Amino acid sequence: MTIWEVLLLVVVTGGIMPLSAMVDALNLRLQFTLRYAYTYEVIDIYASLTPSQRRDSSTIDEVQAAHDSIPFNLSWQATSALNIIGAFTTAVLLFSSLANLDLLAAVLVTLSLLPQLFGYSLVAKAENFYWPKQAASSRRAEYLENQLRYARSGTELSVLNGAGQFANWAKAKHEIVRGYWIKIMSIRFTSAFVSGLAALILIAGALSSLIWRSQVPTDMLAAAILGVVSAMLATKSAGSAYGELMASAPIVMRYLKLRNMLKVNAESNSVTQALEAPGKAETLIQCQDVDFAYSEQDGTVLKDLSLEVESGKIVAIVGANGAGKSTAIKVLTGQLKPQNGNVYSRLGVSEVAIMPQDIEKFELTIREFLSLPYYHNQLPSDEQLWLVLEKVDLAGHVRGLPNGLDTQLGEQWDGTDLSGGQWQRLALARTLLSDAKLLVLDEPTSSVDAESESKLFQMLKSETPERSVLLVSHRAWTLRYADKIYLLEDGNLVQSGAFETLKDQEGPFRKLFESQDWSHK
Repeated sequence: MTIWEVLLLVVVTGGIMPLSAMVDALNLRLQFTLRYAYTYEVIDIYASLTPSQRRDSSTIDEVQAAHDSIPFNLSWQATSALNIIGAFTTAVLLFSSLANLDLLAAVLVTLSLLPQLFGYSLVAKAENFYWPKQAASSRRAEYLENQLRYARSGTELSVLNGAGQFANWAKAKHEIVRGYWIKIMSIRFTSAFVSGLAALILIAGALSSLIWRSQVPTDMLAAAILGVVSAMLATKSAGSAYGELMASAPIVMRYLKLRNMLKVNAESNSVTQALEAPGKAETLIQCQDVDFAYSEQDGTVLKDLSLEVESGKIVAIVGANGAGKSTAIKVLTGQLKPQNGNVYSRLGVSEVAIMPQDIEKFELTIREFLSLPYYHNQLPSDEQLWLVLEKVDLAGHVRGLPNGLDTQLGEQWDGTDLSGGQWQRLALARTLLSDAKLLVLDEPTSSVDAESESKLFQMLKSETPERSVLLVSHRAWTLRYADKIYLLEDGNLVQSGAFETLKDQEGPFRKLFESQDWSHK
């Protein structure tokens, strides 16, 4: 062997390791790129869910399964495909070389790939079966952990001495997820052992054929055996890459199906119909003979409900706790789909602004909190923000904060905290900021003192006739601002009319509020 041949051998042999390291690094970079691309897409999926989709646990579990598969199956697709191409190319080249020496050995080495492919197919089937099953437990564990992690809920749990129980519940859900993984790993171990044993028998047959059956010259035998070993490694690599691809392919298909399904649902998800006759010209929303139940076990929450909201009016829905008031609002605004009856609306999604009973205290800056619904459009000006803060009597407090509109909310972000009433005012200001034709307010002043509440309702009255208000309230005297009141009992509409009429009549309305002050000023 000449010095040049030796140098070439050293260069080729020595170059394999850094080249392999570079390939591994590129594969890792590709996986991370895909991981974040899929993560961003799942975030967009979460953001695009409609209210009714968010209440469908099966849909949320599907999204959770897609989210959980990102670090594993989804981000492995591209690198697995590349590995298969490389491994199969190597296997074909080695087969061609080995076939020139011993065709039977080459065939046996190639056949040794089949047990691995079959074994990985079983593993892929198991993963596709168990992966969606773990989603509900994974989602629950994530929820419980978040309550421990965030300052507001974590502090309350500590005060209640309940943090340890939340931790136990979270670990119990993780144990369920781990149980599914153990089942998958058991199937993987068994299939790997059986397929490996079968492949070993075939490889042993190939080596036996080379040593005792073929007419390979002695000086070529070592090279032939090395070729068998190399072919074995190549087929193993191809089988492993194929297995990863097989395991991820069904989950990727479920992911694509989920994405397309949500896209279609988002485009046709409205549970309301365009309001035509018999609706009056001034009617904005109307429901007729509506029945609704959250589930068969819970029973019917709304029964044969019919009511309407007219333009430029304040309409109130009242009743005792559990009467179905909040559910009625969700049905009227298209958040829930009734089992029977119809809901009609003249309004688009952007023409309805909703303030729920239990507002979420998003710990953003005050500007971000108020502007939250408007980031897809033109952001409100400072003048507009201060105007709505004045309307809810919160401007003075905000001006006194360190950074005014840009003050961070939430102590866990080194920001300021607000009282319950101030949070409620801020949420009401955000609702008023919209150009919506209908404001839907579910107990908008439950945490506000009586004097401030009176001012807020006078302000709401001044907002009409430019726009309408659909209101839920438990306080009798606030209902005097309503143009029409609907009283629900156990999901049934039992009385309706103007405040003064209902107040002076003997009936369920008067009985419901008889212990309250009708004439508060």
